[in-house]
Formats: sequence, C-alpha cells, structure tokens
Amino acid sequence: MQRKPMSLKELYTIDKKLIKRASKIQETFQEVFDIRHPENTYIGLHSVFHQPLLIEAELYYNGELLSTYAMFKALREYGYDYRLTAFHFESLLTRIVSFWEYIYQFINHYLDLNLYDFKSKQAIIELHQHSPEFTKEGEGTRVDWIKKPESECKKIRKELGKNIRSINMRNIVNYTAGIYEVKDEWDSLLKVIVNNNIDYIKDIRNQIIHQRPAGAKFTVDFDLMFKGYNVSVKPDGWIDFDDVEPEIDLCIERIRDSVRLIKGIVNKDYIPNRLENAGKEYYLEEVKCRSCNEVFLVADIILGEEKKFQDVVFCYKCGEMGVDALDNRIQTTEVNFGTLFSNYFDRIRDFNKDETK
Repeated sequence: MQRKPMSLKELYTIDKKLIKRASKIQETFQEVFDIRHPENTYIGLHSVFHQPLLIEAELYYNGELLSTYAMFKALREYGYDYRLTAFHFESLLTRIVSFWEYIYQFINHYLDLNLYDFKSKQAIIELHQHSPEFTKEGEGTRVDWIKKPESECKKIRKELGKNIRSINMRNIVNYTAGIYEVKDEWDSLLKVIVNNNIDYIKDIRNQIIHQRPAGAKFTVDFDLMFKGYNVSVKPDGWIDFDDVEPEIDLCIERIRDSVRLIKGIVNKDYIPNRLENAGKEYYLEEVKCRSCNEVFLVADIILGEEKKFQDVVFCYKCGEMGVDALDNRIQTTEVNFGTLFSNYFDRIRDFNKDETK
C-alpha cells in the first residue's frame, strides 16, 4: 500500500496535454447567460432584480463547476493515478451538490415560496426565543434581547421547527406546483429537477464526509447483515469510477438543462399565474398623454373595452387626464399586471395628497 502522501505538485498536476483536453471539455459545456429580452415584452423589476443572481450563477457554472468537471473527465480519459483523480472528484461532488442548492434558492426567491435554508431557519428560531427590553439611557433608549424561559423556548423550537419550511428538492417542486400554474419552461424545469440523480451523488459525498476520503484504499464499512463494522482493503480504491462517471455526466447534463431553462425564464420575465388564475392572460397597453406627451404602460383593464375610458386615464407624469392608446398591446405576467394596476392608483393617491396640501 502507498504510504507516502501526495505532494502539492502531484495533487495539482500541470500537464499541457491534460490542461488542453480539460479546457476543451469545459468549453463544450459552457453557457452564455446573455440577457436578451424578447421584443414587445414588459420586463418588471422582479426579473431585473434577479439578473445579478443569474450573472453570479454564470460565473460559478462556467468557472468553478465546469473546470472541476473537465479536470475529472480529462484525468479519467488519460488514466491518471487513482488518488489524484479522487482528489479532484471530491471537489467536483461538493460543487455539484452546491449548485443544485443554488438552483433551489433561485426558484425559492423568484417565486417567493417562503422556504428557508438551515442557517436562516435557525436564526428565526433563535430570534423568537428572545424578547426586546427597552431601557431609557440618557436621551436615547437601549434595546436588550432577553432570553425567554426554557420551557417557553422549548415550545417555540418545536413549533417553528415544524412550521418553517426548508429549502430542498421536494419542497421546491411541491410548493411550486401547489401555488402556481406549472407549464412551458416551468414544467420542463421541475421535470429536470425531479428526474435528476442528485441523491446518488449526495450518497457518495456523504460517505466521503462521514466515512472515508475518496482516495482511501483501506476502508471501514457498516455491515447490515452482521450489524457491525468490517474493514476492507481495496487496492484500486473503494470508488469504481467506471460506474460513477456516467452518473456524474448525467447530473452535469441536468444542471446544464436547468441553467438554460432558468436563463429563458428570467429573460422572458416569466412568472407563472397562481392556480386560482390558471389559464388567464394579462395585457398592458401603451398610451400617450395628451397634455405632456409622456408615453407609458397601463393595465388594459384601465382603458376598458374598446378603450372607452382613455379620456379619463390619469397621466403618471403630469397628473392630467386624457391619453391616446398607441395600439401596442403587450402580454405580461399576472405579477407585472397586478403591480402596474396598483401603481396606477397609488400615483393618483399621491397626486391628490400633493394637491390638498
């Protein structure tokens, strides 16, 4: 058995042939997250807010994730040492699992599912176990957070632990399908998530975290039949890369599919209808103010059928009534429609407040 640890130079092998092949593999899977919104589409603040997250995902996917995957594939093709391959394999597993978690987080925020990761969940529980205490201090007030009695804290931990929903694959799929009308890209995205083999990848990662490193040849395993542990020596290593590699390839393909779908969703500003409004279509109308010539969008319901209310439509900029419809009807989402509809009346209220001052 090999007793000498691998050196830094060996673990980070720099070979022109290897790097050239890995770079080629990386390029094959790279995606350009170009933000190109379709013409005649209203893009609300929702997708604008999420575009920076999409850029971060692009950097991580094309960089850290694919470079690690490409290095693993190149090492396998050229038959490099098992422990060297295992070293890069460990890093690849972590990045694969992490990227799926980032996808779940993205969907959670984009659709406002109100799911929480473990750290956030614990922070909420911890906060509820304290009560604010206000103490007058000079001209100001000091706030101290006092821990509640343990008996009360125990109830809080139990209740919130049960009621605060966690971010995971099952909840992402179930809550999305339980709240929204799932079709088109959203239907495809959920199918990619459901049909993924991430559990297989997680199982190997968990073995590495809790049992032995990927490069180990001397291993300890729990034997279910004898209800105890046994020791085994596997000169070729405990991971059969011939079996594992196709699963890795499949998972990367699924990630690539989901990345493409999410890119399309954000570029289209595609937020699905809630189930109670399934099948409904929402439209905006472009109008021009007769007083100041400002051009803006309003929910089509404000103009009414055959645009019969355009004489009394309020201008966002000057506050005068009367617009002309420009015959530019734009389909939008339920969320954007509702936002513009409510904003219209908010602006009327604001103008009225200014006039009464």
